[in-house]
Amino acid sequence: MTVQVSPHRIINFNPLLAAVAPEKKALRLEKIRQALENLPVETMPWKELDDLRKTLLKGNPILHNSGLRLTYNAATKSIDVSYVDVQENLELIEKLLTKFESCNLKEMSLQEVTQLEQLFSDISSYKQYLYEEGGSGADVHQEGPPSPSLMGLRLSSVENRIRHVFLSQILVPKEIFDTVRLLVEHCPNVLRFVMPDLHRLGQLIENRPSRKRQSVGSYIMRCLEKFQALILKDRENFQDLTIYYQWPRTNSVPWRRMTSGPNITSWKSSNTFWNASTRNGRLSPKP
Repeated sequence: MTVQVSPHRIINFNPLLAAVAPEKKALRLEKIRQALENLPVETMPWKELDDLRKTLLKGNPILHNSGLRLTYNAATKSIDVSYVDVQENLELIEKLLTKFESCNLKEMSLQEVTQLEQLFSDISSYKQYLYEEGGSGADVHQEGPPSPSLMGLRLSSVENRIRHVFLSQILVPKEIFDTVRLLVEHCPNVLRFVMPDLHRLGQLIENRPSRKRQSVGSYIMRCLEKFQALILKDRENFQDLTIYYQWPRTNSVPWRRMTSGPNITSWKSSNTFWNASTRNGRLSPKP
């Protein structure tokens, strides 16, 4: 079936064991074997291969609640076959979230952050499968009887914890740029979930005759960097000499009237803005 739905007849089975520790490979292989044996061949969508092929080009379908996942890799034009152990992933992410909830994000290692991203990506694809299937069918790749409806509730609980952890830490002014940059670079799926509007803005392209084409997301990131520098009173990162030298040219202001950076008056105004915009060290909705 995988060969039939592959647009270019290229199959990559390496992801099945790519992230598995050597001592756990035997157990993973046994789970994959059981998943294959439990696949309901009689209900496989043999007559819908064209539709499944089109679906592959858009997302990550999981085959009949087996945990087996097919993903189209646009770079290699292959179908990557992987295995999502939802039960194990949930246990790992719940344990990891306990640590995230008790520490600041900056105290977490990059390995733990990327692990959270990978686990969240895997369970999100499974939740999407449950949604598309209407929560029907048995969890054949699970040990024990948890139903898809109960599994969906558990997945929702994990999502709520992730949303709470990251939103509570993103809105810390003195760390806002560092936190968002970490998510952009290492946790794109978590960022898409926690701040979908910011993710969508990153897809938009700003096109002005006087400026180089860039995404709105890039502009927002620069604004966040300046805002964090303002809060930390970091003049070096706050000022932008390129802007100061370009602005008078575009606005016909004599060069002698321009300074090379923020002056004392502007810093006093900035401090007033900071005091009015924050409350208890966090962004306040009312100035």
